Amino acid sequence: MSNQLHGLVTHAAIYWLGTILSKMVGFILIPIYTHNLTTSDYGTLELIQLTTDVIGMAVGMQLSAATFKFYHAKSNSSDKSIVISTAILTLIIVTTISFILINIFTDTLSNILFGNEDNDYLFQIMFFAFFLGMAQQIPMSYLRIQEKSKTFITIEVIQITSILTLNVFFVAYLQLSVFGAVLGAAITNAIIVPIIVIKTLRKVGVKYDINVIKDMLKYSLPLIPATTGMFVLHFSDRYFLNHYTTLAEVGVYALAYKFGYLISNLIAQPFGLIWENKLFIIYNMENRDELYNKIFTWFTFMLIGAALVLSLFIDNIIMIIANEEYWSASHYVPIIAFSYVFNGLNLIFNAPLYVNKKTHIIAFINISAAIINIILNYFLVRKYGIMGAAISTLLSFAYIYTCTYYYSIRVTKINWEWPRAFKPIILGLTIIIICNQINVDSQLLMIVIKFSFLITMLILLLLFGFFRKEEILFIKERASLMLNGKPK
Repeated sequence: MSNQLHGLVTHAAIYWLGTILSKMVGFILIPIYTHNLTTSDYGTLELIQLTTDVIGMAVGMQLSAATFKFYHAKSNSSDKSIVISTAILTLIIVTTISFILINIFTDTLSNILFGNEDNDYLFQIMFFAFFLGMAQQIPMSYLRIQEKSKTFITIEVIQITSILTLNVFFVAYLQLSVFGAVLGAAITNAIIVPIIVIKTLRKVGVKYDINVIKDMLKYSLPLIPATTGMFVLHFSDRYFLNHYTTLAEVGVYALAYKFGYLISNLIAQPFGLIWENKLFIIYNMENRDELYNKIFTWFTFMLIGAALVLSLFIDNIIMIIANEEYWSASHYVPIIAFSYVFNGLNLIFNAPLYVNKKTHIIAFINISAAIINIILNYFLVRKYGIMGAAISTLLSFAYIYTCTYYYSIRVTKINWEWPRAFKPIILGLTIIIICNQINVDSQLLMIVIKFSFLITMLILLLLFGFFRKEEILFIKERASLMLNGKPK
């Protein structure tokens, strides 16, 4: 296999292991929250976090995405440093001004969402933590450009561990409820973010080029409505549930979504951390189609495998970690999980659009999908509640997946190996359908049956030729390098 693919797999594996560790630490908060917060409290926390995120999207101007494009477009180190420095300084200026202005309207936000001004101080704390976090976007992107995956993950693990420790103290020990749940990130970011930003500026120098930022904004601004459209797809259903049902229902759905979103957190996002940089390099290689297809088929396998395992065992997991009032969340996790299989595959099909500066197409797809999602939520959430929200999410991501593929092949002809990629998809969906028809009283027996189906799937994929000899040898070699420091 090529050196590019070796590098991609190696760094993706480091990101994946680091993300696993971060999410394992982060998921300790779930039983802490579900045992110390009511479903209504959990719903309140969810709405405050989501509202903060959507406002912050426009402020960030998607400069991180532009950084990768324009950094690689420069030919010398001095010009590359100017790109990084200019992006950092622009974000610092914009986020500072935005934080000052947004605090004027926190009481209005609280009134709109909760019918009173009691939660305005929670919004202020969340905005403080969020805008500080945005200031470190470019320094963290710079680490990814340099392929310093170990440093990147170390910083993330330190931050999430700090937030966890503080939140456990505030929520479980001091019993500060939602207030305690938002304090950890604010304190952590106030300490860590300035250190990261200052260290990066010392390395690249404090430089500013107005022409560079104009070009970067021209590239990235279409991504603001694109990202906003994606936010609508991810989270607008919470607002519909809050309006048509109760905060308790929002809390149950938030827990279901947190588990379904694991497909993105544990598979798609770690891959995206290295892919967002590598796609510009691989795109112009002679064996591009071969590399794309290897990445596509194995990425599909990872996404489907994760969604399948999660769907089969989620009921057992939620019964262990959450109070009984949250147990119904397991019904909706499989639908959300497979929604994020579609969303994850968009990372591959988006590549030609990003490389060829077709960000306006991505904006069009995401905005149209957001409109469709709002319409679906209006009708389905009103009638079916949480199940309607989950189905709306699945249909909307399927629409984006279809449109992205359509426009991608119009921009660049790539011979995708669909028959190979479909094998794990078909087998995975078949296993879920069969398992849903099996009804036994013994939970232990049901777990054994589910594991048997997973093993059967792997055997069938081997028999059907999904696993190729050179790829198996490659995986063994990389695993040996990571575990022992030398290949077998």
